[in-house]
This record gives sequence, C-alpha cells and structure tokens, in this order.
Amino acid sequence: ARCYASHLLVWSQPDQAVEELQTLAHAPSPLLGERIPAGILEDAQRKAFVDLVNLGQYKAADRLAVGVEAALPESGAVLASTAFALGILTLNHRKAPRSAAAFFGRAHRACLDLPDRATAPIVQALLWPSLFHQGQALVNAGKKEEAGEALRGLLKPDAGLPSVPLDLRARTELLVRTQRLPT
Repeated sequence: ARCYASHLLVWSQPDQAVEELQTLAHAPSPLLGERIPAGILEDAQRKAFVDLVNLGQYKAADRLAVGVEAALPESGAVLASTAFALGILTLNHRKAPRSAAAFFGRAHRACLDLPDRATAPIVQALLWPSLFHQGQALVNAGKKEEAGEALRGLLKPDAGLPSVPLDLRARTELLVRTQRLPT
C-alpha cells in the first residue's frame, strides 16, 4: 500500500513521489516494522520511473534511473518498456545520444524476442518507435552509417513482423532523406 501511495504522487508531486520511494527503501513500516521486499520496491520504482518519463518529469525520473537500470531484466516486456523509457530520458535529459541508442536497441530486441510478438501490446506500442528513436539518437551522435542500418530495419521489415505505422514510416523516410543516411 505504501508503494501505491507513493506512485499516486507521480502525477501531482513528482519530486515528492521519488522522495517517498527512496524513503521506502530504507525505512521500515511504522505499523509492522518490516521493510518492503526488494522485488516489490524495484517494481514500484520502475513503474514510477516509466510514468515520470512519460510525463516529461525527467529531473525526478533521473533520480530513480540508476536503481531502475541496475534492476533491468534480461528480456521480456518489462525490459522493452523500461529500456525505452531509459532511452528517452538519456536522449532528452542527459543529452547522451550514444547511450540512448543502446537503450532503444535493447527495447527493440526485447520486443523481437517476445514469443507472442505478433499480438503482444508492448510490441505494437514499441517495436517500431524504439527502432526509429535508435536511428534518431545515432544521427544525433554523428553515427550516420549505424543510423542508416537501424532505420533499414524499419523501412524494410522482416516478414512476420507487425506492419510499420504509416506516419512513422513517413517520419523515417524524411529522416533518411534529410540526413542523407545510407539504407
């Protein structure tokens, strides 16, 4: 319950939400005297982190980023969504496009590795945006060859993958054309 109460603050008081979550890591429950199990706390911090990034509250999200990154799973939908959020934070707030590209690449691979990738909601939401953002981050890092290679996967997707949304395809074609990327 204390994790949920902290998470509710994300929308109205983002800095306070982070403060509460960080306090939960060290302070036992005033009623029971127990600490929150690490897995539950990591999950709460990850969910708050993703929501903070989605809300554009980068400064608050950055305070949770180290712990969230340390607890990244090896695969799955949680890796996809968290790595994507880490990529957004790293590109927009930390201004580190190479590192951001690596996070977007991990998000994309996580989507591809899901056994139900044809129907999984996370794949529908992040498969192509993660690849586009990886390409954009690589362009920002001055890595045009690598950017072109990443975006090639979006412009010429492998058989069996969900279709690329038309607006994202158009944005990709524009990026490739204006940046003169090899594809």
